[in-house]
Amino acid sequence: GNTTLCSGSSVQLNATGNGSTTFQWFKNGNILAGQTSTAFTASDGGDYTCVITNGYGCSFTSNSITVIVNPKPAANIYPGGSTTFCTGGSVTFTCNTGNNFSYQWQKNGNNISGATGTSYTATTSGDYTIIITNQYGCSTTSSVTTVTVNAKPAAVVTAAGPTTFCSGSSVVLNANTGNGLAYQWQKNSANISGATSSSYQASNSGTYRVIVSNASGCSKTSNSVGVTKNPTPSAIIAASGPTTFCLGDSVIF
Repeated sequence: GNTTLCSGSSVQLNATGNGSTTFQWFKNGNILAGQTSTAFTASDGGDYTCVITNGYGCSFTSNSITVIVNPKPAANIYPGGSTTFCTGGSVTFTCNTGNNFSYQWQKNGNNISGATGTSYTATTSGDYTIIITNQYGCSTTSSVTTVTVNAKPAAVVTAAGPTTFCSGSSVVLNANTGNGLAYQWQKNSANISGATSSSYQASNSGTYRVIVSNASGCSKTSNSVGVTKNPTPSAIIAASGPTTFCLGDSVIF
C-alpha cells in the first residue's frame, strides 16, 4: 500500500527471503521487540528494515522502506447561537481554520452542495458535521452538532359577529385553540392587559390580533381584525308649552 499515510492509518510491510527461517523487524535501526513475522503493520513514520536469517544462521538486512505519517487537522464546529429555535430562525456555524485547508459541511452524513466555506447557516433540523482536509490530503470529520427546529403554532382570529356596531354593543373575537397554547391579545399592536384567553370581547374601535405561543416557546401573530364602534345619536323631546290643556288646544314637541 501507500507508504505516505495520514495519522491513524497504516501500511503492511512484507518481507521475503529464500530459505529464510526467522525475521526481525527494525525501525530507524532499532529492534522492534516481538516483531518476528514475515509481515509488519507500520502506523508510525520511520525507516523500516527486516533482518532475515536462514537455517545456517546467515543473516541479511533487507532494503529500507520509509513510511511518512502526516498529521490530520482538527475539526471543530462552533455554533454562533442556540441550536434549538423556531421555524424561520437559524444558527450560523463556524469552524477552526488553517492554511491550505479545505472544508465540506454535511447534514445527516451527506454533503451539503456548495457548503465549502468556513461557516454555514443552518435553518432546518438535522445532525451537522464538517470534514476538514489539510495540505497533505488528510481529513478529519468533526463531532455531530444537532439542530432542532420547532414548529410555530397556527394563529387565526375569527369574529363571532359583525365587527361594525353601535356604542354599547361588542363583538367576540375567537382564536384557534389547541393543547398547550397560550394567548396574548393586542389592540393597535399593543398588549391588552389581562387578555390572555382564547377569546376576547371587543367593545371599542381598533385593530385586534392575538399572539399564540406553544409549549416549545414558539409564537406566531395572527391576522388582524378591524373593529368599528359607531356613536348612537341623542334623542330628546322638548315641549314648547304645557302638556296638560283643554280639549281643542295643543302643544308642539
